[in-house]
Amino acid sequence: MGVYKRGKYWWINYSFAGQCFRESTHTTSKKRAIQLLAKRQAAIFEERFGIRQIQPSPFFAEYADLYLKTYSKSNKKPSSHRRDLLSISHLKAYFDRMRKRGKHYNVALCATAARLLERVYNILSQGEINEEESQDQMTCSG
Repeated sequence: MGVYKRGKYWWINYSFAGQCFRESTHTTSKKRAIQLLAKRQAAIFEERFGIRQIQPSPFFAEYADLYLKTYSKSNKKPSSHRRDLLSISHLKAYFDRMRKRGKHYNVALCATAARLLERVYNILSQGEINEEESQDQMTCSG
């Protein structure tokens, strides 16, 4: 956060929720520019400036529970629903561990995707599944 001169006018810059903001004060007085910066900082603090703090994303567990209640249980066979329960329980535990370690959900998601891609690559490169079988598995047709 600061005040700097650009041309004949003073400008201010400040940040909030990871976003950087710059604006002209339309004044040639450094003292007035500092006062305007202090007003912006107070407005940010009180959330009156129209800059809204980014709301945290819901946890995976919330979405998973909603999916299990609204879709999986009512639209799938009992065996498929049990598979969903098992899979989601493992994913919930993993994401919970990552959150407790202070990892952002995107980090956990990227790590999961990387592991999945590595596993798929290993399977395909070792020829464990021929192309016809892999096509059947990807389209979920048996």
